[in-house]
Amino acid sequence: TAFTLEDTASVTKVIIEDHEGRKLQLDKKETLWIVNQGYKARPDAIQRLLETLTKLQVKYPVGKDAYPAVMKNFENPVRRVSIFKDNPEEASKVYLLGGTPHTLKGTYMMLEGTDDPYVVHLLGLEGHLMTRFFTIPETWRDRMVMDFRASDLASVRVEYPHFEESSFEMKAVADSFVIESLGGKVAIKAGDELNKPVLVKFLSSFEKINLEGFENGYPRIDSVKASKPFTKINIQTKSGKSKEITIHYMPLNRRSKAQIDGQGKAVPYDVDRFFAFINDGKDFVLIQRRTFEGMFKRLSDFYYTPVVE
Repeated sequence: TAFTLEDTASVTKVIIEDHEGRKLQLDKKETLWIVNQGYKARPDAIQRLLETLTKLQVKYPVGKDAYPAVMKNFENPVRRVSIFKDNPEEASKVYLLGGTPHTLKGTYMMLEGTDDPYVVHLLGLEGHLMTRFFTIPETWRDRMVMDFRASDLASVRVEYPHFEESSFEMKAVADSFVIESLGGKVAIKAGDELNKPVLVKFLSSFEKINLEGFENGYPRIDSVKASKPFTKINIQTKSGKSKEITIHYMPLNRRSKAQIDGQGKAVPYDVDRFFAFINDGKDFVLIQRRTFEGMFKRLSDFYYTPVVE
């Protein structure tokens, strides 16, 4: 029971270090957790980590014959997990993870300050626990790109560099919205009416939008940035917040589901995913078309000419 962490609500900081010198810090700020004092952490990852610590159980102690070899693993532990509660400078509990048995069932663990290693596991989990204590910051970061309701929006500008006549800006005016051609490139006809169902669907497309993954290690980021984007979306809220995302075509790759079009010709880009720059260009990410396609409206989608009988 010494391995079990009780009262996770009082945990204020977690530091995870690995045998390759990486160090990751998670800090609790009121109701949020922050990764490396910078970005919001994924709530599901935090919950999974804390739940894991509350359910640790000893499977069996390391036998005398295996003891010398196992203890060598703890000279440079694969993971060192420090849990902080009341004192931000002194850990209340430190877990040392020394790898896995040859069966890959359970994990060699010790509590810092003790001499006895054990094989520790979670009931119902056949594998090891190493993957629950990862040290790559991007894997901890929250994947929420934006979460705006229609009532939050002051303006949305959608720019299409490849077909500028489709670019537009939506503005909140009183209790309604207007859609204008971006830069006045296209004149709206006097008789055209705003397609309200399309507008409503567009307004709802900014809620709880997530990215698929961070790609900051992608080797050709500079060439992507230098290319003409598919679209650039700028959002201004009534409270003064702003959000901009620049979306680029992603080259076809082995993960792409569609390799040819309906005519049997090779498609030049992935049709299901895009690359994108967010957070003022600081992060390069992968996004899914189905998540963002509600924003990919064109100016012509919002207006129609009534049929006169």
